Amino acid sequence: MKKILLTLVIIVGIIFAYNYFNLGQYLNLGFIQENREILLEKVSEHYIISVVVFIIFYALLTALSVPAASLITLLGGFIFGFLEGGVYVVVGATLGAVGVFLLTKYIFNSTFRKLISEKRIDRIEKEVDENGINYLLFLRFVPIFPFWVINIVPAFLGVTLFSFTWTTFIGIIPGTLAYTYAGQQLGTLEKVSDILSPGFISALVVIGIFSLIPVSIKKIKSYF
Repeated sequence: MKKILLTLVIIVGIIFAYNYFNLGQYLNLGFIQENREILLEKVSEHYIISVVVFIIFYALLTALSVPAASLITLLGGFIFGFLEGGVYVVVGATLGAVGVFLLTKYIFNSTFRKLISEKRIDRIEKEVDENGINYLLFLRFVPIFPFWVINIVPAFLGVTLFSFTWTTFIGIIPGTLAYTYAGQQLGTLEKVSDILSPGFISALVVIGIFSLIPVSIKKIKSYF
């Protein structure tokens, strides 16, 4: 209980600071477009520091589930470039996701197990052991659920840290690269949702379906 209360206090404190200092005013497309020259100049002068700060900032946003990931991913592509920005975003997002996963696994997992019967948990964990990798990749490739939900739920289902980390890292690459590429065209974007074309979404769906093929084959074989 003490761990849970401490975690809640920290989260509430960060949210309060975010609102008190009105940091949301800086997390919008208009601000980035208006200050693009200043941003590029500062990054050029202090590249290494900029990379470190960007990754840490992105990790914190991910860990706190602040709804600005798409915009910051665009910013990564804009100030660092398509590939380099993509790498920094993936690293930051993975670190933040792992932080949430570990926090959930080691602080809230015991509470979850008290609410669910051991028999049901064993059945879920067996399915995760056999097909968890494919499910995780599918959920990362195809953004059906919010990013923060996919960071939390696996922690309750017996997913290992290694499996969670590498599937997160690999699974978010396609979407991240699409956004960082668009970040190079910030001058032509009017809103973040302009990136989500039907073709882009369809491509992610196809990738996700392919990740579930091994699970489907196992299920079909089990009936014969």
